[in-house]
Amino acid sequence: MKNLFVTRLAVVFFLLTASLGQAFGQETPKYVFLFIGDGMGISHVHITNEYLKITENSSLLMKSFPSVGVATTNCYERFITDSAAAATALSCGQKTRPGMLGMNPDTMAIENVSTVLHEQGKKVGIITTVSLDHATPAGFYAHQPSRDEYYEISSQLSTSGFEFFGGGGILDPKGGEVSFEEQAQENGYTIANTVKEINDIEKGDDKIIAISPMLQDSKSMVSAIDREEGDLTLKNIVEKGVEVLDNEDGFFMMVEGGKIDWLAHANDVAGIINETIDFDNALQVAYDFYLKHADETLIIVTADHETGCLTPGSTFMGYDSNLKLFK
Repeated sequence: MKNLFVTRLAVVFFLLTASLGQAFGQETPKYVFLFIGDGMGISHVHITNEYLKITENSSLLMKSFPSVGVATTNCYERFITDSAAAATALSCGQKTRPGMLGMNPDTMAIENVSTVLHEQGKKVGIITTVSLDHATPAGFYAHQPSRDEYYEISSQLSTSGFEFFGGGGILDPKGGEVSFEEQAQENGYTIANTVKEINDIEKGDDKIIAISPMLQDSKSMVSAIDREEGDLTLKNIVEKGVEVLDNEDGFFMMVEGGKIDWLAHANDVAGIINETIDFDNALQVAYDFYLKHADETLIIVTADHETGCLTPGSTFMGYDSNLKLFK
């Protein structure tokens, strides 16, 4: 069989909102948060939760959620996906080839859930700890045959009309005749790229691109394990996103913890733990919002795929992992 299981986000939303609607007394939730831990698998969540239990006698917020499911993540004609194909499956409900964004295997553009909800009158926010034109965030607004077409991807960001983008920077802002900044401004966006400008974002602001002034490799936000006092966090960006998006017609917000994947590729267990905690801290913002709008809010926490690369210890070899060392 080509695909054991196909995750179609549109169907997921339909099924969830149909059942939830009966409880809420309405057809669909007004506010939708989709949290994606890039590369975050069950093992990453488990070791982080065990670390918190040992060091702080606490647990991850996501572990308290009432419903849990598991799905395979293979992409079209491949057992192993990449973040572009995975984001396309999540946002568009269709499997595609590795590296492709918002397109089917025949390179035809396909509609994504962000655009559908935006056309229905909901505000949309896209947030990530990596660059805003990276594969996962791009999967929710761009249509490109290759995830490496960074200039073209950022051009589609600037013409999306979505109300809030926040997190890392832009990888190829001057790859064409018109810079990303010029395109964004021409399309009505305000770019906030200092701590003060981002802190000054408030309810009523519209079409904001909030770029952390503290960036690491590949225009990503500073990793949680490397963060210094005053550095912006994913939680900070989500808080500002909620301020901008909150309105009577509702919103859709996609939030990616993008560096869980990067640190897993590096076999950096301490980094994975810290990044997963940071992701969960950002989830707290959505949960606090839910507590105020419990009958109107849906929160989904998932991953695009599992990177693996967790090898901190083995009792079979006569030793165990001292999780306290991963601080």
